[in-house]
This record gives sequence, C-alpha cells and structure tokens, in this order.
Amino acid sequence: MRKYIAALLGLLLWSGIAEYAHAQAPGLACPNSAIFNTSSSGLAQIVGLTAGQSIYICGWGFFAGGTTAAQLEYGTGTNCAAGTIALTPPMPFIAQTGFSYPATQPAFVAPVGNAVCVNNGSAAQITGFITYYKS
Repeated sequence: MRKYIAALLGLLLWSGIAEYAHAQAPGLACPNSAIFNTSSSGLAQIVGLTAGQSIYICGWGFFAGGTTAAQLEYGTGTNCAAGTIALTPPMPFIAQTGFSYPATQPAFVAPVGNAVCVNNGSAAQITGFITYYKS
C-alpha cells in the first residue's frame, strides 16, 4: 500500500511540475516587430504584404508629438491605398501622449495578401511599433 501511495504521490507531483513548467514557457507567438515614424497625414506602411500569407498583429504602441488620431489599417497597393479596412478605431492623442498594448497572442489579422499601415489623422508626428507574425 505504501508503494502505491508513494507512486501516486510521485505521479501527482510530476504532473503538477510539468503543468507549471508549461505554463511558464508557452512560447512567443509574435516574434517580429516593426516600427514606424511619420509626420504626414494619411497612410504609411508598417508591414509589407507577402503573397499567400496573413499578418497577425499582437501588440502595438503609439506616441504622438502633436494632436492627432491614428489607427491601424490593412490594404493593398502602395501604403495600403487600395481596399483599405480599419483594424482599430481611431485613437485620439494630444501632444506628448501615447498608448501601448503589449501582447503575445494575436489581437487582429490582416487577411492574405494585405499589408498593414498606420493612418495618421493629421500632419502631427506619430511614432510607434507593432509586434506580429506572418503565416
């Protein structure tokens, strides 16, 4: 009986340690990052399209040097000029403010054959980054 209890206890401890180890190292789903920096109003490409692949966006951050509203969008053509669709709503900023959303799992996806761009609502300086992967 003691051997049975010891074996059961050992199994429970081992499975708990294995579960804990897995929870601590799930892997990074979005290993790529891209930065942007623009003071032009309108669309600026952040991640170029790749034929046959979608772009999965995990995290992002923005910092504005002036009053503007910015949003992430996807589309085709130079600077997402064709077929542009919003990924986020416009995010309003006043001068010297920012916002970040750090994440390791995808929050948005740009469908196959599209690039990802930032749409700057005014000619104010806006700088930022996104983390992503393509598949």
